[in-house]
Amino acid sequence: MGQVFIGGSSLPAVRVDINPTQLNSYGLGLQDVKNMLSQQNSNVPKGQIWDGTKTADILANDQLLKADYYRPLIVGYHNGAAIKLSDIADVQDSVENIRAAGFFQRRTVHYGAGLRQPNANIVETNERIRQALPSLIASIPAGMDVAIMFDRTRIIRPGVRDAERSLLISIVLVILVVFVFLRSPRATLIPSVAVPVSLLGTFGVMYLFGFKHRQHFADGAHDLHGLCGR
Repeated sequence: MGQVFIGGSSLPAVRVDINPTQLNSYGLGLQDVKNMLSQQNSNVPKGQIWDGTKTADILANDQLLKADYYRPLIVGYHNGAAIKLSDIADVQDSVENIRAAGFFQRRTVHYGAGLRQPNANIVETNERIRQALPSLIASIPAGMDVAIMFDRTRIIRPGVRDAERSLLISIVLVILVVFVFLRSPRATLIPSVAVPVSLLGTFGVMYLFGFKHRQHFADGAHDLHGLCGR
């Protein structure tokens, strides 16, 4: 796999919905709130330990992860009184993007879309994904279902079969035409051997130059596989 996109939901986050009227009544602006949140939610090294030869950073995560930790933060002062974040905004535990959602068969889902690597065989990659599905299903909670939303190889596989069938029919037609017009088994034997040998030689050269890994189908160059958990 070259890359996997996950969608249908957003990561957990604390959302701060500011009341502009209340904010303005205290003589504060949006930039004041932004600066306060940036200062109170930083995650930087607290110092260093040095023994003369080696240096180690002292790390401590000061990020606030719950809405209850944000509400008492002081944004500024008005007439000598401290203005807390809860006085000017609605602070709640939520997600980063409340407008992100995924749906499949009228049900909300989390989905993953996989992209193959540029030189990978899309059909082989698809087969490996299907082989990995049982272990994936066994590792998720019992209340979740896994289903295939779309599969681009469903378009590629019939195209490959049609190409193989057309190639076989072409070889048979060449042999039959030679036999019908020349009426000579010896003359017919020549194309019956020459055509398959020439094709095998062509495929052999393609194999040596790495064309066995490439799929020349427009639909196979992008999204490979979609899985959804419901």
